[in-house]
Amino acid sequence: MKKSQDYMDLIKETGFVEVERLSGGEESRIKEMIKNGEELPLGVFEDEGQLFVRQEMDLTDVEMIKYCALKMLKATNTIKNCVIFFTVLAVLSLVAALIISLT
Repeated sequence: MKKSQDYMDLIKETGFVEVERLSGGEESRIKEMIKNGEELPLGVFEDEGQLFVRQEMDLTDVEMIKYCALKMLKATNTIKNCVIFFTVLAVLSLVAALIISLT
């Protein structure tokens, strides 16, 4: 259960699912199902605070993979830009130090 809860937390943080609280009637029906030992309906799970929520996926699996790949590409470009910035800054400081030491 711990792995599935970690997975649920991650997809909630990334925004892949929308989480909404079930209405009172639906919640009581789900509690009865749990008491009877039945399986939960697809998309319904129990949160740590004993609240039942429904997940509605708005992306297909292929769209999720593309989205993750684009986010990784964006992060890689950001890292590349930071490396370039600090390299240029280091070179400029070395040139400035060289000019100061020669004067």
